[in-house]
Amino acid sequence: MVSVPECRPVAGGRCCAEGVRRGEPASASEAARQRWGFPRRYRLARSREIRELLRAHDAKRKTDRYFRVTFRENALGHPRLCLGVPRRYVRRAVHRNRAKRIIRESFRHNQLGSQDIMIMARYPLHRLTPDELRLSLSRLWERVHRSLSKQRTE
Repeated sequence: MVSVPECRPVAGGRCCAEGVRRGEPASASEAARQRWGFPRRYRLARSREIRELLRAHDAKRKTDRYFRVTFRENALGHPRLCLGVPRRYVRRAVHRNRAKRIIRESFRHNQLGSQDIMIMARYPLHRLTPDELRLSLSRLWERVHRSLSKQRTE
């Protein structure tokens, strides 16, 4: 059995002997993850909020072969996202995580203003290539954009 050394502060406020300060990224990949991360304020995570979104009369829904998107306006001034990639459609965790990463990336590139958005997978996504997923998501975002612009003009 291998023992992991405990992290003890050393001189200069450093976290451990490796020389990494507390709060600083330990590596370039960690720094990139912090910069391109998905902050909590952009997540729709509380079950009460998700239930309100799904039951709201003013919520709009768009569907394609692979995804169902439910969205509505919020008063926060920034969009929030909720992801649903059930094991029923994507068995392996590796494939589920890849699909969620692609969806989050697509969400960041297609900001929709002040909206609560829930995306649910409807098809075994592991059968698709990442490019096919991105294409499907971009088409879906275009439909959502059109719906929002139509809603704003009315």
